[in-house]
Amino acid sequence: MTMIEREISHLLQSAMHSVQNGNIESARELCNKVIQIDSDQPDALHLLGKISESQNDLRQAIAYYKQSLESDTNSNIYMSMAILYQQGEEYSLAIDNYKSALELSPGIDIALQGIHQCGVEGHIYDKALEAINTIATSSPSIINASIHYLQLFQSKVDYLIDNNQLELAIDNLILLIQDANFLPVSFLSSKKIVANGGITGDIVQKHDGIEEIMLLSIVALGYEFNNMNEDAISIVTIVLDKLSAYIECHPEDNRAWRLLSSVLNIYKDKVYGNSVLRDFLGNLSDSVIIKYYI
Repeated sequence: MTMIEREISHLLQSAMHSVQNGNIESARELCNKVIQIDSDQPDALHLLGKISESQNDLRQAIAYYKQSLESDTNSNIYMSMAILYQQGEEYSLAIDNYKSALELSPGIDIALQGIHQCGVEGHIYDKALEAINTIATSSPSIINASIHYLQLFQSKVDYLIDNNQLELAIDNLILLIQDANFLPVSFLSSKKIVANGGITGDIVQKHDGIEEIMLLSIVALGYEFNNMNEDAISIVTIVLDKLSAYIECHPEDNRAWRLLSSVLNIYKDKVYGNSVLRDFLGNLSDSVIIKYYI
């Protein structure tokens, strides 16, 4: 370590000690001495940002953080900026910085939470979903990323329903169901959709194949959670009939198998008993049944 490096280290340690003791002005002076030696010293700039933040000078804090990042791409600095942007309701910039922090340090769960919160608070669901999906794709080991993604997608659907954008909500719910093993993530949305007028024939006609069956499943779930059990049973019977025909023709479509698994798990005991399961399997060929059980 050179003499200059030792001096900078000593000044920074003294500055940190001053902060811990509540002597903010002393810490600022010590950091400025570091900047006089090395104008781009990232630790000094970061600490100056923290000092400005503690004094509610948020713009100056962000300026220090940005300058610090020019010489040191540090996840902690991105987190500091993201939190400040979120506090200032600049949600898009907050998401960008949370994402940058995660790209450098994938294990920062609070950054995932921050992206999630910004998407909900700022109603910028698509940007937040894209950020979380990018993180989940680049770092598959982050299990919480997929959880936040599904929860945020659910929030987006509910927001659309609450704002009378029912058809768009349904289109997004179909996407959610295809991504998320179907029904367990759509209880509340299904109930809200039925309570807000349901899925009309016009909407159903815009979809076919597995998407039509998913729509009918949403209707069934909504009926059940609005205590309309007889209607739910009637629709589920139609769903199983259509699924039987679809799977026979498209046994390779995993969406259909996931839908089948969810429908049976939710309804076979709770609503009307195992006889429907036997009837359903009786409509499938032996080769398809073997694939299902394998």
